[in-house]
Amino acid sequence: MPRVVMNILFTLGLLLLWPLLLIYALLKGERINDRLGLWGDLPKDMIWIHSASLGEARVAMLFHKLIENDFPNVLYTVTTKSGYDALSKRRMEYLRNFVLDHPFIVNRTLKKYRPKAIFIAETELWVNLITIAGGMGIPIYIVNGRISSKTYRFTHFLEPRIEKYIKGFAMIDEGGRKRLLEMGVNPAKISVTGNIKSAFSPSTGERKEYQFLKGKRVVTFGSVRQKEEKDICDVVSTLKKKYEDLIWVIAPRHLDRVRDIAELFDEYALFSEERISEVIIVDGFGQLLSLYGISEIAFVGGTLYDYGGHNPLEPAWFGVPVVFGPDVSSSPDSFNRLLGENGGIMVSDAEELTEAIDRLLSNTSVRQTMGQNSRKALDSLSQCWERYRGFFDQLDLLQ
Repeated sequence: MPRVVMNILFTLGLLLLWPLLLIYALLKGERINDRLGLWGDLPKDMIWIHSASLGEARVAMLFHKLIENDFPNVLYTVTTKSGYDALSKRRMEYLRNFVLDHPFIVNRTLKKYRPKAIFIAETELWVNLITIAGGMGIPIYIVNGRISSKTYRFTHFLEPRIEKYIKGFAMIDEGGRKRLLEMGVNPAKISVTGNIKSAFSPSTGERKEYQFLKGKRVVTFGSVRQKEEKDICDVVSTLKKKYEDLIWVIAPRHLDRVRDIAELFDEYALFSEERISEVIIVDGFGQLLSLYGISEIAFVGGTLYDYGGHNPLEPAWFGVPVVFGPDVSSSPDSFNRLLGENGGIMVSDAEELTEAIDRLLSNTSVRQTMGQNSRKALDSLSQCWERYRGFFDQLDLLQ
C-alpha cells in the first residue's frame, strides 16, 4: 500500500509540475528521452548495469571486466551527470541516463528492452524498477552492496516484499551481510565479496597532470560535506601559518557548496582558474582522483560527522597517507584495513585532524612509511576480484 500511495503522489506531482520540471531539465542539460526510457535501438538479451554517480560508475566499469567475455553487450545507466561523464569517457557503446522510477515508464521500458539481468551498484534500491523487473522474471543483483539499515528499512516500508525480487546481494563486508540478515533477507541470497573498488586502477585518461601545481606540495581534503566545512577551514587556517609552502585543496562533495566554502577564507582560488593560492577550492567534477595522486596527505570527507564516509581506497592507490574521522559506516572494512596496516589515521574532531596532519607533514619518514602501508592495505583487499569471479560464475545467466 505505501508504494501505491507513493506512485499516486509521484504521478500527481508529474502532472502538476511538468512544465517546471521540463524547464529545469532543459536548463540542466538533461537527456529527457533517456529519463522517459526512450533509449533507441538496443541489442536483445543485454546485461543492464546501473550506477548512481561517479563512484558507483567505477564499480560498474570494474564489474563489466568480469563479464565482458561472456556478455559483450552491456547497457549502462547512471543517475547523475558526473557518472555519465565518467562512463562516456570510456566510450561505452550503450550508455543512457536512468529512467524516472515511475511504474508506467519502468514497465514500458522493461517490456521493450527486456534485459537478461540487472545489476545495481552499491546503494540504489529503486522500488518500481525492482518490483516490476522481478515480477517479469528478470533477475536483479546488488553488487558491491553497502546498503544501510535506514535505506533498506525505508525501501522495505514502501514494498515489504522487496527482497523477494532481488536474487542476490554481493556485499562489501560482513557488517552488510549481518544487517541484511537482521532485516530478514534469506541468507542463501547473500555473499560477502569485498569492495571491488580495491581492484580499481586509474586509467591514463582519468589521471590528469596539472601544470600549475607541478612541483608544489599539496594536501587534499576530498569529498568534504557541509558539516565538515568549518572544521576544515579551522584546520587549514591553523596549519598554513606553519607550512607556508603548501597548497591546501578542498574538494566539496557537492559543487553547490563551493560558494559557501569560499566565504570561509579571506584568500582562495577556484581550481578552474588554474592559478596558485594557499587555498584552492575544486569547482568541477572529475578532479579529485588526480589530486589525490599528487598529494602528500589526503583527508577523506564525510567521516567527521554522520555521513558514513567516502571511498578511502582512491588515495591509497597512490600510496598516500589517509586521514579520516570516526564515521566510516559506509565501508568499515576498507577503513579498518587501512588502520590495521598503519596506512591511515582516524581522528575524532578538528583538533585531532590538525594534530595528525601536522605530525605527518613534520616527519617525512613517517609520512612515506604510512603511504607505503596504505598501498599495502589496498593490495591486501584485492582478493575480492576472485570472490566476484566466483559470485558471477555461480549465476545461471549463461544457460
